[in-house]
Amino acid sequence: SNVNIINIRIQNSKTGLAVKDSSKVIIENFESKNNEYCLLQYRKKQEFGPSYTSIRDFLCDSQVFIQKGSVFENE
Repeated sequence: SNVNIINIRIQNSKTGLAVKDSSKVIIENFESKNNEYCLLQYRKKQEFGPSYTSIRDFLCDSQVFIQKGSVFENE
């Protein structure tokens, strides 16, 4: 999957955003409040490659998990 998001706000959830299995996500403004994880980025199935996430303005008040091999850019 390839996704471009301008504004996203996620609150009161276990996972704010999960990016996995060769997906590419580009976000301008990301706000995560009162979630167990703001961002999970991983490879669930071995037949897929790593994921890529780019977030320009990143507001996170909890944990972030980036699996080795995945790419996370915060401008």
